[in-house]
Amino acid sequence: MEDGEEGHRIGHALEHQPTPVRPPVVSLLLSFLLDDGGKAELFRHASMSPRKFGHDFVALLRQRACKVRDTLVDKVDPVDVASFFEDVMYIIEHLAENDVFRRELSSSSYLIGFALILDTVSMAMKLRAPKHHYLLLDAAHQLSTIADDVRPYHAAKNWCNLIEGGFWALSVRLLGSVPQGDHYYRKLGLECLTRLGRQTAYRPVVSTMLAVLLPAEALRGINGRLEETMSRWMQAVEYRKEALRNVKTNLTLCDNPDCSPSSASRRASLKPKKCSKCRSMVYCSESCQKEDWDKLHRSECSALKEMSIVTYLAFITIARERSETMYHHSTRAFQVAVVEQMYNKLIGEAERLKASPPTTKPLRERILAIDAVSFVEKRGFADLNEWEVVHAHTPEYLKPRLWPLIQSYRSSANTDTVRLAEGLFPLGEELVDLIVVLRRKGKRWEAVYSVSVYEDAGDADYPGDSEIDEGGAKDGDEEEDESSTDGGSSEYDSDDDSEGDADGGSDDDLEDQ
Repeated sequence: MEDGEEGHRIGHALEHQPTPVRPPVVSLLLSFLLDDGGKAELFRHASMSPRKFGHDFVALLRQRACKVRDTLVDKVDPVDVASFFEDVMYIIEHLAENDVFRRELSSSSYLIGFALILDTVSMAMKLRAPKHHYLLLDAAHQLSTIADDVRPYHAAKNWCNLIEGGFWALSVRLLGSVPQGDHYYRKLGLECLTRLGRQTAYRPVVSTMLAVLLPAEALRGINGRLEETMSRWMQAVEYRKEALRNVKTNLTLCDNPDCSPSSASRRASLKPKKCSKCRSMVYCSESCQKEDWDKLHRSECSALKEMSIVTYLAFITIARERSETMYHHSTRAFQVAVVEQMYNKLIGEAERLKASPPTTKPLRERILAIDAVSFVEKRGFADLNEWEVVHAHTPEYLKPRLWPLIQSYRSSANTDTVRLAEGLFPLGEELVDLIVVLRRKGKRWEAVYSVSVYEDAGDADYPGDSEIDEGGAKDGDEEEDESSTDGGSSEYDSDDDSEGDADGGSDDDLEDQ
């Protein structure tokens, strides 16, 4: 058999075979992709063929799924329907490993499309084959795996697409249909919600959830302990929504630790300016930028720029033509708002912890840690001595910014007006450790300063992939020289980022003054 002949034959069969539910050609294609030699041959054929081959291949696969969707569920075996869509999801996962097919899948908005198809099939099966409805969870879970694992630093964008396609309602509806005592499918449904919840660390996902409401019909069947779980899950979503509203109206980042949150520039500048060399620090005004340059940023700018470039090359996060940081400041502002919101919601608990044994340990010797990786957050006070040991691996260039902050907090007697909190958030396959300073403003605590540190999820002392359980949460660039010292400052850019991918956006360069 010549190279590509088998791949061409499968494409031809997809186009011309009749449409029984779970047609043999789909099983053939899946077995072909599960064989390393067969998959390599198909990918080779796709790379050597005109683009039309990949386009038609993906289009025909989607057409096949639409034909099955339009088949009356009461006239076919619903088990076959569920098995067919599970096979299709596995096929998509394998095809996405190849650049040709992934490009065609992306151009066809495949995540939105297949989420819509599954949601439509789910509603039909719930009415006509309710006893087998939950079997679609295999396909839904596999689709969520694709959103997480295919280019993981695009995961937030992928999940926005799934939500637009009705995946939120689909997951809740399927979870509510799982028979009592079926722990396997209950676990699949909870994992779908856990994965969605993890991505609410990104503001575009929360914005999409605000635009796509959860229909009441999806919640039917959610009862008992599962109802309590969903209540906690929805409460966590509300925290994120409130944080999004806050960051849009009140919160402005400034990486000058001496900047007053009540300063005129801080109140007026909802779009902070970032250093145009490293793009890792932002300021509310030029005066704050110059002050921080003299005190801290001059010594760290080159290292931050190098880290940004190395990180970009190592993870190939997003193919951008402009130089941008992997972890956007708009994301950090949102996550700071999440920590602030959580701290204010938990302040009663925090005060109880303050008064709990050991009473001899002053509050300035502890830090409130919020593990937002688990979505339904775990939190508690950590001893600062132990915390410093865990964070001993902090990059050297960040220590002059972070450790004086910790020491100042420990030596301060003003814990009634200043508090320290830590939030851990997912970032692709890594983690972001966000240390936030809060000050009392009336009856609320207001975030005034933050420092972010990248973590390796495998090395961190926090759970990296927790599941929601019924009883609660459990573990389960620019090629420029380095920053100029001429004139005493680096250049200074507008940080007007819109979050298209994990964030993504555009920058308007401002001339150095």
